[in-house]
Amino acid sequence: RHVAGHEDTPMIVLRDTPEDANFSVVPNSQNDDGSTDDGSTDDGNTDDGNTDDGNTDDGLTLVPDFSLPDVNTTSSTFAADVSPRDLNGNISVYYFGLATCTYCSAQFGHLDALQEDLDANYPDVGVEIVGINLAGRDSGNTSITAGVDLPWLQDEDSDADGNSDVWNDWGAQLRDVMIVDDQNQLVETINLTLNDLAETSNYDSLKAKIVGADSGEGEMSTEDDWLVPEQLDEDIDSLARFFNR
Repeated sequence: RHVAGHEDTPMIVLRDTPEDANFSVVPNSQNDDGSTDDGSTDDGNTDDGNTDDGNTDDGLTLVPDFSLPDVNTTSSTFAADVSPRDLNGNISVYYFGLATCTYCSAQFGHLDALQEDLDANYPDVGVEIVGINLAGRDSGNTSITAGVDLPWLQDEDSDADGNSDVWNDWGAQLRDVMIVDDQNQLVETINLTLNDLAETSNYDSLKAKIVGADSGEGEMSTEDDWLVPEQLDEDIDSLARFFNR
């Protein structure tokens, strides 16, 4: 039996009563002081099934948490650490780009315009758009944030394994835009490599999906026009790397 992603776990099935099978039934183990062990943790809190990393909460599957510094000097959160949990209660949008990439910078500018558009026309939705730079690409932070007020977070490779920590934890590809609902659950991922926001149709479609996330109408469907056929995944990634200049 496959259990929680681990190796096969043996199961014992009793066809008779536990006593007939020479098993002892002990509902609660007894401690030396006579108290019973009811499964509570040492601090008196019971294990409710949540994982230590906080990625589950009352049955919800939350995006991985992180805390990264905002390096955009004109952002309202400049020099502060930003976390997805800070934005819980709002629709949050995360753009994974390279500060040293010209196309990525252009898309970040379009996202800045989209933020202003949403603030003006959908203030009740409470959308927050955030950019996340790949680890090691901080040399371009000044240029990508020029004239843009969105938070621009600098990712890191804390364990020197060659992976950008948050990008790796989120499974992000270059130029992914991830829409997260007000409960910190991922709604949809869109890649901008083949969906230039300079084109009005792409801009309007992304805006509709973000606004729709507030009502649940933005959730991904199998007929979604943004979904890329599986066979094109590698092509998109290759194009993204090719145009990283």
